[in-house]
Amino acid sequence: MTPIRPPMAPALALTVVLLAGPTLLRADDQSTAVGVLPADAQGRPLNLDFETGTLDDWTAEGDAFRDQPIEGDTVSPRRGDMKSNHAGRYWIGTFERLGDEPGGTLTSVPFPITHPFASFLVAGGADRGTRVELVLADSGRVIAEANGENTEDLGRVVVDLSEHRGERLRIRLVDQVSGGWGHLNFDDFRLHPERPDLPARDPLPPPTPTPTPGSPPRSRPPR
Repeated sequence: MTPIRPPMAPALALTVVLLAGPTLLRADDQSTAVGVLPADAQGRPLNLDFETGTLDDWTAEGDAFRDQPIEGDTVSPRRGDMKSNHAGRYWIGTFERLGDEPGGTLTSVPFPITHPFASFLVAGGADRGTRVELVLADSGRVIAEANGENTEDLGRVVVDLSEHRGERLRIRLVDQVSGGWGHLNFDDFRLHPERPDLPARDPLPPPTPTPTPGSPPRSRPPR
């Protein structure tokens, strides 16, 4: 029987980081247009929602993403206060197979930015070592990051990509944290023709750069 895709689940608190360029928003409501899956140069929809049940169109490094994706809600049976809130049948949850210890990355194939807005579901640890990165494929520049706030409930993030239409993008999932909440949940990357009707929130500032040894400290600009 063909699975029925449930409505997008309500988003919980998320940590989002704007690194440069596009506007990154946090969403508390997901009553939006479904959007479209990105496609390759031949027009084939890419497996960025994992509904093939495989990691086709992704490359894994390290062990964190071994035996992914996850089928169904494996969160609520082990803890009654949270659930996966994933879309469709499959999703990424790095705790669900091997716990918090393994590290690694999962990187999508590049695809053209054909729409001005994108959205995806993210949850997991609040440490920036567990994060979703949007990376310009040709320059390697990370233009936006998002992660969870120590919750398993996936919530939707919206990114304004209008400055980068016509460029190519990769999604990179990063799990570099071991120990408590050292994992990442992710699902359902979509492109949208217009900004989804979601309330905007201020993004966090980018991480403070690590100074080069011997260099003078950088002063923080006045607010």
